[in-house]
Amino acid sequence: MAKAKTSITTENRSGSAADAAAKEKRTEMPLSDLHPFEGHPFKVLDDELMEQTVESIKQIGVVSPLIVRPDPEGGFEILSGHRRLHAAQLAGLETVPVIVKEMDDDAAIIFMVDSNLQRENILPSERAFSYKMKLEAMKHQGQRGDLTSDQVGQKSWAVNQLADDANESKTQVQRFIRLTNLIPEILDMVDEKKIAFNPAVELSYLKPSEQKEFLEAIAGLQAIESGSITLLDDNGKGTELAGMDSISINKAGISLAFVPEDRIGMGLVGDMDMTDNMMLRSYRNGKSPFLDRKGPKALALKIKEQLEVMTPSISAPVRQMSGGNVQKVLVGREIAQNPKVLLVAFPTRGVDVNTSHVIYRLLNEQKKKGVAVVCVIEDLDVVLELCDRIAVFCGGKISGIEDGRTATKEEIGLLMTKHEKGGTQA
Repeated sequence: MAKAKTSITTENRSGSAADAAAKEKRTEMPLSDLHPFEGHPFKVLDDELMEQTVESIKQIGVVSPLIVRPDPEGGFEILSGHRRLHAAQLAGLETVPVIVKEMDDDAAIIFMVDSNLQRENILPSERAFSYKMKLEAMKHQGQRGDLTSDQVGQKSWAVNQLADDANESKTQVQRFIRLTNLIPEILDMVDEKKIAFNPAVELSYLKPSEQKEFLEAIAGLQAIESGSITLLDDNGKGTELAGMDSISINKAGISLAFVPEDRIGMGLVGDMDMTDNMMLRSYRNGKSPFLDRKGPKALALKIKEQLEVMTPSISAPVRQMSGGNVQKVLVGREIAQNPKVLLVAFPTRGVDVNTSHVIYRLLNEQKKKGVAVVCVIEDLDVVLELCDRIAVFCGGKISGIEDGRTATKEEIGLLMTKHEKGGTQA
């Protein structure tokens, strides 16, 4: 079947309602001619609401047309209707109704944001990046309209106007924009209501995580400039790890496992299947030039079954799995090494609730076996529930160590802001 092409021709006139009408047209357009607005902040999720939308489209079609604009590089860019497009694809449609508008980049951004902010269930991350994109577009428009304005005045005007348009206070708009400074993993947790809005705003002022670097230093993946890292055995004998890389630590007979923040890349190889990723931890143990896949394959099957990893096959690339299933594979592989020390960085970032509980259960099981579990977590509820000792980092230094059995959120919060004894007054 030949692909249908849609061509929209408009006359470039201005100054009247008729001119404006001439610049837009409703038509049926092939899905293949449409593509998302570049850099749009809206998440298109295959959730329950999407299922309802798909069923509705199957029954009555797409009622509200998508709003698009011509793309000079070909096709049409979606301003409003990203979810409807995805639902139409899932419903098996070939065309959808669209209204074509001609807009410059700044006008398109403002229109896109205003159209999508009307949605009932908009996520904090979507609102945050929408406000930021619209603010920049408004400032740009203002600069073009009044080149004599100073930057401070222009910015103040733009923020005030944005707040009025959004029916929000100026302060609240600025707080939402602060969320755009969060790393994606934390921002996902805000969307999933694992981190409340106010703590998330405070977290946005922190520098890129020294906590991640701390774990990588222990694991021998980063060199340390000063200090020491000592591993004590059951008899109190210490082994100095500072200056040792990960291979040297392994050769010294120290059983150490590490679940990094970066699952695909540092933890697993995305283009490799589960078996091959299991082999990454065992290939140095072989005495033959030929790799033995039996053991890694058995381990892959065991992890898939016990942790309920959702994948078509253990032969499928792990990149095709969801973030939660990737995390199960990574955590399962590291625990299978029977480590004495287990380092875990943000183990439940971006994973669903069920996967989070699975990972918490695995970590608790390791604790009961006598494994020293060092875990970096930003969710205070989880920290207090899971940890026996809590070391709080602030400004690259430990501001305090608390007993996890007796510590409170307030005490931890004070240490996070250096307002407690042992820390520097802010």
